[in-house]
Amino acid sequence: MDHKQPLDMEGVFAWAKANGRAEQLERLLAAIREYTRDLQAKMRRLSVRELLLELNGPAAERMHGHYLTMATFGGGDEHPGADMVADWYERNLKIFANLAAIAASPDDRVLAVFGSGHGPLLRTFVRECPGLALVPAEDFLGS
Repeated sequence: MDHKQPLDMEGVFAWAKANGRAEQLERLLAAIREYTRDLQAKMRRLSVRELLLELNGPAAERMHGHYLTMATFGGGDEHPGADMVADWYERNLKIFANLAAIAASPDDRVLAVFGSGHGPLLRTFVRECPGLALVPAEDFLGS
């Protein structure tokens, strides 16, 4: 169901450096690294159930905002951040299209397991698509 899509982070780094925003980009990446470190620590101490709830919870949902911040790196006719985020959205739309194709019948149930960065977009796409219904992870895992 996955769809690989290259993301041009190098273009974002180059633009940020050339336009005096390298420090801002580094702060953004530091926040992502901190979240990842915290998550890795939780992986060592949480049960699989607890970890899945965490990965589908509010903190993981808020991480999507970092993609939107990344989109702000650009200006004029150059938008390397928005281009990179557009590629991320394209990847997730294609994953969603593959997921929707699997659910051919209204009675079909599909369990999709992806990295938490995909969650906000995939949940939105499923929620907003007529004929599909999102069942939150908590309904299966308990809260």
